[in-house]
Amino acid sequence: MAISRFYAGAGQRRRDGRLDSVSSPTRSRAPAIAYERRLSRQREEAGLGRAAAAIAHEIRNPLNAMAMGLQRLQLEADELLPAHRRLLDIVFAAVGRTNSTVTGLLDYARPLHPRRERLALDALVSEQ
Repeated sequence: MAISRFYAGAGQRRRDGRLDSVSSPTRSRAPAIAYERRLSRQREEAGLGRAAAAIAHEIRNPLNAMAMGLQRLQLEADELLPAHRRLLDIVFAAVGRTNSTVTGLLDYARPLHPRRERLALDALVSEQ
């Protein structure tokens, strides 16, 4: 870690060989440490976003193929028994739920972009 290498030489030796206090350089490094932590968190979040996108891609491709096949069966298979039609409906619903889960994963991993807008605080308070 880059920070620990910095601290290794932070103290100064006096003429008598004793080490001066290292607390002053530590305090002066606090903004740099906070910045490095934010940068590390941003890198982790970016990695999570890339992983979520890759997972979504690998899951959605077969899901789309299954959904298209199920739709074709529903449209073209007039001779299916009611039990088989019910099974098609169940599988089709499961594909839809899985697709919704993938969408939720992508939404969770996607960075938030807050939207600024003016609002009347008095109206907001009066609604409560």
